[in-house]
Amino acid sequence: METNLAYELVQGWIDTVSEHEVEPILEWYDKDAILLATLGPEPLVGLDEIESYFQTFLDYEPLAEITYLYPQRLGMNIIVADGNYTFELNDEDSEDGRKLVEARFTFVFKRNSRDKTWYITSHHSSVTPEE
Repeated sequence: METNLAYELVQGWIDTVSEHEVEPILEWYDKDAILLATLGPEPLVGLDEIESYFQTFLDYEPLAEITYLYPQRLGMNIIVADGNYTFELNDEDSEDGRKLVEARFTFVFKRNSRDKTWYITSHHSSVTPEE
């Protein structure tokens, strides 16, 4: 059950990011969420900072695919999803104009007890180090 729900939540976020619209992405995040972004140097706290990051990140027209997922249920209303995904991003220096970026992630999803909606409270995404 946790695997399916965690996968659905992460895949839902990926599907939203793949639409390349900021507002629907922000709906995934709690108002006080923190984002340690794939292509950002500083922690981003709150929707204003997260919005600013995605306005720039979406210029890369990202597409992503989950390559590994490890879910943990930490109570009725908290799911942690750790894993890896591969982003395809615009890249002027590539022959075909796109490049693949391997990244690892941790999402902490919390369910709102009133409306039963899952929100991201913490999201860490970083480029996978080269061997």
